[in-house]
Amino acid sequence: MQNLLRTSVQENKIFQSLSSQTKSILLKKIMRYKKNDYLQFSTFEDTHISKQEFYILMSDLEDKKLVSKVLEVYSPYTKNSTGLILDEIIHFNDTLICDETDEDFEITPDNVKVKYKVII
Repeated sequence: MQNLLRTSVQENKIFQSLSSQTKSILLKKIMRYKKNDYLQFSTFEDTHISKQEFYILMSDLEDKKLVSKVLEVYSPYTKNSTGLILDEIIHFNDTLICDETDEDFEITPDNVKVKYKVII
């Protein structure tokens, strides 16, 4: 299955437009991830790929059912993950209580981070 991920990344137009050095670094980094691992832009900043390029690449992999997008909720007070994700039960504008501070907060785009879960 890792070969499918590698091939899909290599066939991506964004990937093909990158420099040889960036391609090599990016591919090595992506190939470290296994099923159920999470990819996020912050771990790819050293690859010299732009945020837009990263999200286009991930969108392509999502279309091919190799990764799935996860919207993880973070506390605005502690900046730590709450362990919750936006889904059928938890939505934007819902109110949660921060476990560490016992303060209420509303889920907004500012306290949600996009991650991609490897599903192959």
